[in-house]
Amino acid sequence: MLVKKIQCLLGLLFSILSVCFAQEVKWQKKPITIESRWSKDVVPDAPLSDYPRPQLQRPNWESLNGLWDCSIVDDHESVPSAFLDKILVPYPIESSLSGVKKTLMPYQAIWYRKSFKTPFQLNGRKLLLHFGAVDYQATVYLNGKEIGQHSGGYTSFTFDLTKFLRKDSNEILVKVIDPTDQGSGPHGKQVIRPGEIYYTSSSGIWQTVWLESVPETYITSLRLTPDIDQKELLAEVKLNDNGCKNCVVELEVSNGVKVKGLIGHIIKVPIKEMHTWSPEDPYLYDCYARIYRDGAEVDNVKSYFGMRKISILKGHDGKERIFLNNKYYYNLGILDQGYWPEGIYTAPTDEALAFDINISKLMGFNTIRKHIKIEPARWYYHADKIGMLVWQDFVNPNQSLSTVAKSAFERQIGETINQLYNAPSIVTWVIFNEKWGQYDQQRITEWVKEMDSTRLVNGHSGELLYVDGQLKSPSPNPYISADMTDVHSYPYPRLAPYQSGKVNVLGEFGGLGVSVQGHLWDDLNTGWGYSGILSPNEMIDVYRKMIDTLVLLKEAGLSASIYTQPYDVESELNGIMTYDRKVIKIPLDTICRINSRLVPNLAAPEMRMISNNMSLDLPEAVYRTYTQNCNEYKNGRRDSSFLRALTIHANKEHDDINISKYCDDYFKSLQNPFSEINLLFLQRFVRDANSSAFTFIAENSDSIRKIDVGEETLKVVRGIIKSDFLSMKKDDMTQADWDALIETMRRKYGSEGELAVQEERALYYYLKKDIPRFVDVKSEIHRKYPKSIGVFDLNNDAWAVFENTGNKELLATAIKWSEKVVRMEPTANYYDTYANLLYRLGKKDMAIQAQEAGLKLAVGNGIFEDIVKNLEKMKKGEPTWGTSQ
Repeated sequence: MLVKKIQCLLGLLFSILSVCFAQEVKWQKKPITIESRWSKDVVPDAPLSDYPRPQLQRPNWESLNGLWDCSIVDDHESVPSAFLDKILVPYPIESSLSGVKKTLMPYQAIWYRKSFKTPFQLNGRKLLLHFGAVDYQATVYLNGKEIGQHSGGYTSFTFDLTKFLRKDSNEILVKVIDPTDQGSGPHGKQVIRPGEIYYTSSSGIWQTVWLESVPETYITSLRLTPDIDQKELLAEVKLNDNGCKNCVVELEVSNGVKVKGLIGHIIKVPIKEMHTWSPEDPYLYDCYARIYRDGAEVDNVKSYFGMRKISILKGHDGKERIFLNNKYYYNLGILDQGYWPEGIYTAPTDEALAFDINISKLMGFNTIRKHIKIEPARWYYHADKIGMLVWQDFVNPNQSLSTVAKSAFERQIGETINQLYNAPSIVTWVIFNEKWGQYDQQRITEWVKEMDSTRLVNGHSGELLYVDGQLKSPSPNPYISADMTDVHSYPYPRLAPYQSGKVNVLGEFGGLGVSVQGHLWDDLNTGWGYSGILSPNEMIDVYRKMIDTLVLLKEAGLSASIYTQPYDVESELNGIMTYDRKVIKIPLDTICRINSRLVPNLAAPEMRMISNNMSLDLPEAVYRTYTQNCNEYKNGRRDSSFLRALTIHANKEHDDINISKYCDDYFKSLQNPFSEINLLFLQRFVRDANSSAFTFIAENSDSIRKIDVGEETLKVVRGIIKSDFLSMKKDDMTQADWDALIETMRRKYGSEGELAVQEERALYYYLKKDIPRFVDVKSEIHRKYPKSIGVFDLNNDAWAVFENTGNKELLATAIKWSEKVVRMEPTANYYDTYANLLYRLGKKDMAIQAQEAGLKLAVGNGIFEDIVKNLEKMKKGEPTWGTSQ
């Protein structure tokens, strides 16, 4: 009896523990090739927990960053019935730090869910929900009620939760759709299929989410404009309740001055014994705004400002120059794109966010051009505190230039200026870049100047683009209404054309590439730089010569130069640092000394800050020869990072004899062979059916197919299987027993053997023009292995049916395939297939409508003329297919 009681108690204890462990969620970042040293500091309880909006601070706030429930579904679906994944907010879903690392496709939506209890005693106050940024379109619900929407991936937005709050637990739902480069909104350098100068997409919540308690009447914005000539600050305060009667605002500055004024009116605050802001001396004043009604305080916020002025004046040589605080100031800049290997758009920590600004200053630069991205508010706070001039790009319009795209771009400009207006570090707005979506340049340039007359406006950076000395983008009337003439010149610098009243700047140059093994985002590809891939010593020598040229151009009238770039970004290897910020390719003291020929060194004493945290020279491994690595292997070295690099090195040296051996040893050393980075590696180097890596993939195909890159890995395996199948295949397969062949290959290779033979069978029927059997086999493949057929192949299958039969039943099947293609990737080419299928089936009106949709997407595309011809035939009732069927 006692034994039974003990067994019962143990069973009960086990059940309780099982429930506890089932409910416990362990966040784990997804593996990637490289990561920065701050990645280890990310914790799921409180990521990026610093106050998110330094320009408008209140004490009553609470971060909602941390683990949220999430689910990816088709974009037309409603709230998911189950949330099976956890995501670490605010890291984008494609990032390693999110714990998900999946690409959000244009036809999908991600749903977020978070429960919270009201963190404050409201007692008549309001509760606001703030989002730093969500890419791209967000719909927010509280307790089942929609509370608002926001479109635009780079600016902040706020919703009032008060009306739908519950006393106990509350639930936030956020639905996010992000078509990235296949939509109509600004997406910067994010694309679904990254490569070269375009990078991994960054979808969903990617900046801090937080709650804030505010009074019924509260301050919504401060607009602070320094005027150093009059020694005063011009301030404007706005409330949520502009009809607030008897409300007075009091402004107090840290120098002790207090001034009262009216809501929504300019208030002049005298700044006696003024202390100006500059990179050499980034002095900031604290500023407090208090609202009083009938003598009682209603609301108060804390902010800050810097007294600085940026302008264009003639220098002593009579040439227009950039002046800071009425003194000539050469802008020696660097092009910072704001990407991170583990977080993509989101820095792992606040310390990391500040690091890029600090290290740029330590290198000797006094300016950062923030390229095609808007950063979180804390980045500009760090720039203000550290002392760095900022040229802020607007995120370029979608290059479709539809009415929707233009509207989204201009809305974003207004939101960006309002959001960042108070940052003293920002001295220049950059509107367009290298003609990416350029339109109405004069109107927009003049409009930006009207919105903000306190900064310079670069209407078009790189409107004239030179590559290897050749002008790639001529323009009939460049830089109209702008404050600058700006060229891009890769790799070597040059002078922009002179225009009266404008300063002459070099918006981009350089791009010197150096590959550092062990610090590559994609070690399977060679990467690139504008100058090709140099050795470290060559990079130093060329960079020195470039600065020598800039010294001469500066004397000739150049006011600013922007070097590409501070760190590598994905496959771009043209950074001064590696992408993980662990290795600097030009030693810090060397680049400081070189840059000091153009501007005084701003931060030489601070170099010790990072000397213990960063390699100041390239590691010896960079210089190691293939023979030396092979000798290390012979001497018994077998760690996984070495074996991976050795396999890649063997491939570069065309050592086909040893590649498979090294790859097999690498595979045997892996702790997580199912990770994307390892599957991508195996795709490249699994070359025959005799390797243990091949066997592993074939035996685990069902698990591998669930991984984003898994299907590509399985295709490699099927290619090897097909080689085996072709060796046993008869020349005449007319009477072949395909079912027997499938069973033979299944026994030998598992499900991939079956699929490989089915694909060969479908190809055989297609070549024989036996379209009914082709469709039958393809339909079976779709049913049993839906992930095995990509969008490109599915479109080709549908087109094969269109070209070869008029059978309505077969065409109807192909239309279903094509509908899926268009939904997943609405391109001009895929719309053309869909329209032709509809037309051949006799659905003329639907076909014309689909073809016109494809025509809109085909502007500037090589398929444009074909779509126009097919559309004309459809309208005339002429066949768009061959006459032999």
